[in-house]
Amino acid sequence: MKAALTTALMAGAALAASATAQAPQAAPAAKPVDRNLLHVQVILDSLGFGPGLLDGKGGQSLTAALKGFQEAKGLPKTGKPDAATLAALYPYRAKRPTARFMLTREALAGPYINPLPKDYGEQAKLPTIGYATPMEKLAEMFHTSPETLIALNSPSTRLKVGNTIIVPNALPASRNYDTKLPDHWRQTLNMLNVDANQPVADHIVVDKSDKRDDGVGARSAAAGHVEDLRRRL
Repeated sequence: MKAALTTALMAGAALAASATAQAPQAAPAAKPVDRNLLHVQVILDSLGFGPGLLDGKGGQSLTAALKGFQEAKGLPKTGKPDAATLAALYPYRAKRPTARFMLTREALAGPYINPLPKDYGEQAKLPTIGYATPMEKLAEMFHTSPETLIALNSPSTRLKVGNTIIVPNALPASRNYDTKLPDHWRQTLNMLNVDANQPVADHIVVDKSDKRDDGVGARSAAAGHVEDLRRRL
């Protein structure tokens, strides 16, 4: 029963191989993405329990997100996607782990600064903090890493307007942003796929074992993007 439940929850769409090849380049083979774990991350992210990067990997952020979800559901706080947690996640299985995204001019537009200074003081001197590459921008848009995008597609995938790539399903349920926000803020929130419906914490839990603070039901990957937006603006 537990195995069947896990299989039903984690069944994902088949990977596509429709990308157009670029000029030949030597590129290391990317490790395949754990789509089961990615599905858990995507569901948690959509519910407001930020698991960190949507990359199909474990880590402290995912553990904390699972504990927050488990506490909200009255489950033992194991921090693991155990059978009871998967059963609680099952009703949200319609949120698939990946989505197809057609590349647009806006999605690929710069400015690009390569190399981007690592020192924040040097970054502050720049007219704007852009991205080093289009792949880096797309990774931030879909709350993931360039390595994950390459693994979901191909090292030879061509980033060209009109081409379709596979991305972690970070697409928001709503883009109805507060009209009181400046237009450029709303445009950036839209570009970063920040959901307009941000959950609000009812209390804060301090978990010293994880060395981090978590607002139960409130931590979302979008929070990091909003903070990054503040730095960029």
